[in-house]
Amino acid sequence: MEHTEEELKRFIDACGIARRIMETMPELPKGIKPRHIHVIDAVILTRQKKEKVQVSDISRHLNVTMPSITRLVSELERAGVLEKTADEEDGRNVLLRLTPLGEEYYRRYVREYYQKLGQRFESISPEELRTTVRTIQSAYQCIGKEKVL
Repeated sequence: MEHTEEELKRFIDACGIARRIMETMPELPKGIKPRHIHVIDAVILTRQKKEKVQVSDISRHLNVTMPSITRLVSELERAGVLEKTADEEDGRNVLLRLTPLGEEYYRRYVREYYQKLGQRFESISPEELRTTVRTIQSAYQCIGKEKVL
């Protein structure tokens, strides 16, 4: 299916608007980046499914390499957001637990943010939202990470 230049321009303009939506996210504490919040969220979601949360669980959950997750976990540990401990049953495994500060970040930057976002999205149906997500994901797969020209 061929698209008109006008359709493609409108899509790129909409992507610019989407970027501005991202800019409405709350300002994070100094040294904390959005990818850190993703790790915090992944720890919570993994903990809801299983008793022990390992670094490898977070790597799988976020579909990110182990070295990348290990670096992020170390940054969060230094910031006092996460604690790493050795598994008592198998000392080779590193377990993760949020500190009270990590729990606070989860509450503010994940739970409260998405609750407020949901209130603002009341006029958008769940199907419209799912369609938007699928479209953006499909477009990204078509374009890839490389520049078009």
